[in-house]
Amino acid sequence: EAEKAVAVRQELLPEAESFEVIEPTGEYTVYRGVKDGQDVGYVSVGTVLGFGGEVEVTVGTDEHGVITGVRVGGANCSETAGLGAKSKEPKFYEQFTGKEYPVDLTKNGGEIDAITAATITSSAVVRGVNATIKAMSEAAGFTINEPVALVDELGDNRYATTKQGFGGPIYVEITMDGDAIAAIRIGDDSYAETRTGAQEESFWSQYIGKNGTNLVLGQDIDAYSGATISSTAVNDAVNLILLYVNDPEAFAAQMANAPEEVDVSIPEGAETWSAVGKGVMGSFKVTISVDEAGAVSGIAVSDSDDENDAAFLGQVKNNNAFLAQFIGAVPPVEGVDTVAGATVSSKGVIAAVNAAYNSYLGVEDTPAPTPTEAPAADGNKVIAKGLTGSFAVTVSFNDDGTVASVVLGKSDSDMDEGFLAMVDTDAFLGQFIGKVPPVDADTVSGATISSKAVIEAVNSLAPAKEAASEAADTQKVIAKGLTGSFAVTVSFNADGTIADVVLGKSDSDMDEGFLAMANTEAFLGQFIGKSIPVEADTVSGATISSKAIIEAINGMTPPAAEEEKEIVDTQKVIASGLTGKFAVTASFYADGTIAEVKLGKSDSDMDEDFLALADTDDFLGQFIGKTIPVEADAVTGATISSKAIIEAINSMTPVLTAKEEAAEPQKVIAKGLTGSFAVTVSFNADGTIAEVKISASDSDMDEDFLAKTRTDDFLGQFIGKTAPVEADTVSGATISSQAIIDAINGLAQ
Repeated sequence: EAEKAVAVRQELLPEAESFEVIEPTGEYTVYRGVKDGQDVGYVSVGTVLGFGGEVEVTVGTDEHGVITGVRVGGANCSETAGLGAKSKEPKFYEQFTGKEYPVDLTKNGGEIDAITAATITSSAVVRGVNATIKAMSEAAGFTINEPVALVDELGDNRYATTKQGFGGPIYVEITMDGDAIAAIRIGDDSYAETRTGAQEESFWSQYIGKNGTNLVLGQDIDAYSGATISSTAVNDAVNLILLYVNDPEAFAAQMANAPEEVDVSIPEGAETWSAVGKGVMGSFKVTISVDEAGAVSGIAVSDSDDENDAAFLGQVKNNNAFLAQFIGAVPPVEGVDTVAGATVSSKGVIAAVNAAYNSYLGVEDTPAPTPTEAPAADGNKVIAKGLTGSFAVTVSFNDDGTVASVVLGKSDSDMDEGFLAMVDTDAFLGQFIGKVPPVDADTVSGATISSKAVIEAVNSLAPAKEAASEAADTQKVIAKGLTGSFAVTVSFNADGTIADVVLGKSDSDMDEGFLAMANTEAFLGQFIGKSIPVEADTVSGATISSKAIIEAINGMTPPAAEEEKEIVDTQKVIASGLTGKFAVTASFYADGTIAEVKLGKSDSDMDEDFLALADTDDFLGQFIGKTIPVEADAVTGATISSKAIIEAINSMTPVLTAKEEAAEPQKVIAKGLTGSFAVTVSFNADGTIAEVKISASDSDMDEDFLAKTRTDDFLGQFIGKTAPVEADTVSGATISSQAIIDAINGLAQ
């Protein structure tokens, strides 16, 4: 076998006098062909799964990556005789000679004719050739152009493709049932996304049963929060496969019309100039060549000297669409589009290209002047820490303690400016406006550290206010880490399942690194929706901290599950927004409290953005569990729509389930000092009062007064009596207690 392999290498690269293995070999063993001490090409072997099993694909290229030959076979090759086995014949494999990566079948817009009735084997060989050349390019250092799109047929109605995500290529494999998706797999061994959201069942399960050729993210499929780039890459891959399966003619046309990629490689023998670019954590080299007209004719970007930059720089260094913007340009280049999710690395390349071009001109590259920070706005200011520097966060508050504005200063580190630009947007900062800190805001994908710093800064500037009583469904435990302690706060749903887990900071700086490893969706997500005790996996490298979290959570006593209520009435009202109308539907429990509120779509596209601002838990949650009328806050930026919703709900009259038994409880809404609360009275069959209950007020300020009325001394005055009852008010809660007396006397049987 060894002699045969040597013979094949010599056959594919006859110019070579000898072969030597390139180190490190990685998954593929790549051989360098040498003649007179010079590289003349490369040979490697890849293994793919064909129709009948494993198929070996041996590929030879010259020093530039042009294919010199392909051989198909291997000891385990068992493709069908007369069909897939024809892949081992010259008529098929000689088609690859002279081609460049990526190769593809003609039915996909490529130049390789598939073997008749053996598409799966043909696709497998193409896949093997491409994978092998890619591995060879990484080992040998020659440049390849990534494909516009490829779809592989894997057999059994399975199809696969790859799209660029945040941290690298994302492999997507789909099993079809007719024209609909029956199963989906996201990611393979190369999956390198910083968040695993795209692999969560809550995301990928949305695709099951979907068909067509164009699923729209945000409409047909909800993107995974905090993983927008990954979600987009998966959705693009799914749509490509659906187009390939459900409309092959449109797919072929798309492939045929796809723009040819610009050759960004540096021409052979060209003189080059280099400069260093700055990434997130490290540096990398950018090399350019210049043509006779003084324009950039080629560009190459090296790896970073810091492995933490790999995910960001990987989106830039092999991104043909990004690098092609420099070809034909005469620096200094302006108006170059950066790569979403890799802004800092993109800007680093732009700056390095301009610096390298200055070297070509013989001009010394002078640093740009340090920008002067604009005066801070009135309000409270705190200095926040970004990835490599610091910046000011200035917050102004309204009289009611809500946030009026958030202004970010410039960072004292140029490296952080790209991240701050991603954070300094209406979409992110708008989450704070009109709210009272602490605000639970979403971080920005690709700028997590900076956005977390802003959130912490804003929340640290919360105006002083009275401490609210701890919610019955939230519990806090102090857990022990390796060298210090930290808080674990758990919120529970009404059924006793865990709704949220929040980790506090450790009182030991040494433990913060371990807590950061545990404070992830992957670890904390194991608890969400579960009941105590929870069996959770610890975090490798942070075993003590993660065990402490698990023990802390399992040591809590969740609230007893509330008795499930029955919805007895649902009503719909048409509300008027700014330019159109939309439906407001409310469901009610038997006691008249609101169970659920749903908003329909507006008949005016202009109003949809406003409705989206109102269709949130923060706004609609104000109605849940309350009786009409409800005093709710309007939504900043959607005042007309939110006021219309409030008015629509308050115009409803729920149909309650009435009983004629004398002992049926009755409820009335009473007015306290600043808010309203319910007084519920149960009567005995003879009309005497059996029980009185006082609900929570819709105003926090009234709760202290109501607490003084929920006593046997006060409420006991009514028991066994018939209304009207002459009762004493409570000292220090006169208004609330008098309101209760009036409410009860108004319910006389």
